[in-house]
Amino acid sequence: VAGVDETLRVYDPVDCKLLQTNAGHTDSIRCVLHIPERNQYVSASWDKTIRIWNSYVKRNSSNTS
Repeated sequence: VAGVDETLRVYDPVDCKLLQTNAGHTDSIRCVLHIPERNQYVSASWDKTIRIWNSYVKRNSSNTS
């Protein structure tokens, strides 16, 4: 989710739990692109920068007993 602040927040779509917070822009984020094949987000800001972020990857817990 892009907002009027400089932080990109990623939420779980099922339970709306915050999964990831990415800070680094110095002005509002104006657009976000998710690239699932690379597990990345690309964000563009009014600060005239583009940032590439590694996305949260949910790991399945395996029970090895």
